[in-house]
Amino acid sequence: MKILRLARMIAILIGVGAALVACNSTDATFGVDTSSAGTPLKGPDGPAVKPPSTLTGIEPSDPQFAAAATVRIRWAPVIGAPVDKVTALSRRISARARAESFAIVASNDPSATHVLKGYFSVLGEGTNSTVIYVFDILDPTGNRLHRIQGQETVSGSDAADPWASIPAATFESIADKTVTDFAVWQRGGQT
Repeated sequence: MKILRLARMIAILIGVGAALVACNSTDATFGVDTSSAGTPLKGPDGPAVKPPSTLTGIEPSDPQFAAAATVRIRWAPVIGAPVDKVTALSRRISARARAESFAIVASNDPSATHVLKGYFSVLGEGTNSTVIYVFDILDPTGNRLHRIQGQETVSGSDAADPWASIPAATFESIADKTVTDFAVWQRGGQT
């Protein structure tokens, strides 16, 4: 059963790669914000984003936190997810990254220290839908440095459009986990 599920997932990911969901500007999709770091952060639905110490356990006075200020993330287009789902994801990732003192830079910014590239797939299984995600963290030349991956399962499945079953909150959860994993990895922890 697991082999069949894995084979389905691989087939979907290959199909998704062929049908890249691209947008005209990853900067617009990922909400590149050049506003000051002192601006209060809010999630897409209005609640304040948790302070960094609650995400990774590192306090702003910690030298590792200060080193995060040199991290400049550039976004690559997300593959596989519809634009409306990517919008919820990107807003939350951008807010969480800023909360961790990581800069979000334009897609053509040569000062980027990391590129974040995401791949998504969804499987409808009975009465549930599962989002499978992979984020590759690349250096500016395209070499993979780290990979973050996981899956989120939600109740409800739409056979005609499995993406329709996935609420924005699921993508916000994926964003939270991704930024936390990135921060732990960046600061020398294991993920």
